Amino acid sequence: MPLGVTVAEVFAAANLTPCGPLHWGTAIEETRPGVYVVSVASDPDSCFGLFDTPDLPQNLMPKWLDEEPVVYIGRTRRALRKRLREFYRHEYGRKSPHRGGQAVLLLKPVLLAYWAATDDPVTAERNMIEAFRRRTGALPFANRCRGSVPLIDGIVSPPEPAYLEPAHA
Repeated sequence: MPLGVTVAEVFAAANLTPCGPLHWGTAIEETRPGVYVVSVASDPDSCFGLFDTPDLPQNLMPKWLDEEPVVYIGRTRRALRKRLREFYRHEYGRKSPHRGGQAVLLLKPVLLAYWAATDDPVTAERNMIEAFRRRTGALPFANRCRGSVPLIDGIVSPPEPAYLEPAHA
């Protein structure tokens, strides 16, 4: 299966254009709900980024996808700035304030945040995650489920998202 899904391709699966990037920990001023992506690529159209993972715990290594710039896809029905602020201050292993995606906190590369406001973040996130999964055969590294749908393949399936065509050869 082809790898190397870009940030722009993931947002396009939800008919959105990404804002950003901002370095991990930098405040985002967006007050509307929306979706966000944590990436190791500074260009949303690139599959290149820093991919240094030697310090990951052994139990997480099987989830790591080499040469994939997208490491987490998330959503919020609240202000994006508030949800990302919670993610930035989350401590790995705790239940709150942002347990979903906490594995990104273990990564050593430079992390970048991209985002887009939308009135339907649940559907947008589901389409983005499912498009990524269809292209790579896996979820992004730090995602544990497909957009509020438990990972029980064959039992629960999200709605059909837009098909993700590779943007590069």
